[in-house]
This record gives sequence, structure tokens and C-alpha cells, in this order.
Amino acid sequence: MKKVMLVEDEELILQGVRYIIDWEEISMEVTAMAHNGREALEMYKENPVDIIVTDVEMPFMNGLKLLGEIRKLSSRTRCIILSGYDEFEYARTALKLDVEEYILKPIDEEQFHQALINAGKHLDEIDQKRAGSMGEKISWHRFLKGKLKKEEEAPFYEMLPKMEENIKVYAALMKIDTGTLENGESLNEIQRELQKSLMEIKTIYLAPDLLFLLLYTEKSVENQEILEFYSSFQNSLESSYGIMSFLTLSDATEDYTMLPECYKMASKLQKYRMLEGYGSCIDESHIKDRKSADVVIDEILLRKTILKKDKEGALNYIEDLFINNYK
Repeated sequence: MKKVMLVEDEELILQGVRYIIDWEEISMEVTAMAHNGREALEMYKENPVDIIVTDVEMPFMNGLKLLGEIRKLSSRTRCIILSGYDEFEYARTALKLDVEEYILKPIDEEQFHQALINAGKHLDEIDQKRAGSMGEKISWHRFLKGKLKKEEEAPFYEMLPKMEENIKVYAALMKIDTGTLENGESLNEIQRELQKSLMEIKTIYLAPDLLFLLLYTEKSVENQEILEFYSSFQNSLESSYGIMSFLTLSDATEDYTMLPECYKMASKLQKYRMLEGYGSCIDESHIKDRKSADVVIDEILLRKTILKKDKEGALNYIEDLFINNYK
């Protein structure tokens, strides 16, 4: 769900904007409301949002000044202006600040609705572009494998949502069956499907067929609930788009410095893909609970792996059968 902040000095209009849109329908939620630019800026610094919808004329700090300050902090955040002033200077300044839409009051519901959808799409494009570069992927790999110096880790923590006191995060690796990806839009479809949920999920693209997912939830939530959520997500992805995936879940953590350990656990579990197959979602308990009597050799799969000269895959399969399952 993308986070939205509404900024308007008139309470009646603020509430009107809040209820004029079915936010859940467009995979968004209003997480903050402010009555002037100064208040909004303080809120943003404390808890950044994805989209800001703001009036222009407000006390203490107007909307354009607010967006100017936001741009100093983030080029990613999308901004929409709702204004009662059809002023050329306002529009020109808004253009310089990379504003998505300048909407005149009274607000046209359809125009506003479409502006929000466009802003969401723009965010997806920005995130994919940032995560899509080879250099970025290599850097994330180095970070998750614990190969960076302390001072080199700071930028990665800054790219992640702030950890709240009552929140924990589950890390997961999602391996996608490339044979089920039809085109370059498939990753967008995965992202859209994730955003339909009420869960807060951060997606990091490590490779064209590998995603690192961070799911934020309350501390009271159990591992089984997360496994069920991801299993439902996989089923929806398969039924809607035909995309198959294998997902491995780490234990939860409340500290980002533990992400390399979470990544290590999720990576270790990925070798069970040959046994479990695409469409499965597992965590460490799933492996611990297995018994040797449950093991069945898939001769066809093993033969195909050997014929494809996938030496690593074949060795991992045999190792899992004859070492990990017989203890």
C-alpha cells in the first residue's frame, strides 16, 4: 500500500479530500494529514510518505515552499497540488518541482482519482528503474551478504522504511520461474499484486527472476500467518497472470542490521526448490519437520536437471535427499 499525506488548512476540505477517494481500491492509504506546510514537513521527516496532496495557500508555510523542502529530501515522492488559484507563476513553480498534477478547485473527482493512479504508476517506474541497474543490484547483494563496511551500509538503511517500536519485519526471497514471465510488464504485475494487500511490503530487485521482500507487521503476528499470506499471494499471481514462484521466508527481525542473517537463511532454503517445486512457500520449520519417510526421489526432475547440465542444481538436489533428510 502506498502512503499518502494530505495537506490543507481548511478542515472541511481536508476531510472532503480524505473521503472523496476509495483509497484501498487504488492500493493507497492516508497515513498523515496536516493543516499547513510546516506541520506537514515535520510529519514527513518523521515518517516519509510516497505521495503528498497539498493546497497552495496555507499559513506558516505554503504548499510550494513545502514541496521545495520535500524535493531537498527526496526526488522519489510524488506531489499533487489542489489549488483555488489559476496563477501562471504557481503552475511554473510546480513544474520545476516535478509536480504530478495541478488540479483547480472545486476538485474534479475523476481527475483527482486519475492523478493518484498516475502518481502510483510513476512511483513503480521510479522504483524499478532504481532497482533495475546492474550496479544497484550488485550493491544490494554485497549489502545483504555482509560485505560492506559500516559506513557503506548507511545509504541502504536510509532507503528502507523507518522501523517503528511495535513493528517487526519478515525477509523473504522470491524466485520466479522465468518460463512463466511473458514480457517486461510481468514484474509490474507482481508489484501490483503485492500492493493490493493491506500489508506494507518493500520490494528489492536482485535479479530479473529474484526479489527480496521485506514485509512489515505487528509483533503479535506469527510466522504461519505470513506463510499463509504469501501462499495466497502466489496463488493469486498464478491465477491472474500465470506467474509461478518459489518463496522462502526467514525469521522475523526488529533490527535492520540483522538483514544479512535473514538473507542467508532465505538463500539457504532456496535450494529446496527442486524438492518443493514452484508454487511453494516455506520457512525453516518446514524443513525441520520433514522426515526421511517423506522423501520421494523425482527421477524425471533429476534426469532433466542432468540433461540441462545444471551441475549445481543436481548436486543440491542429491545433497538434500541424502544428507539433509537423513539425520
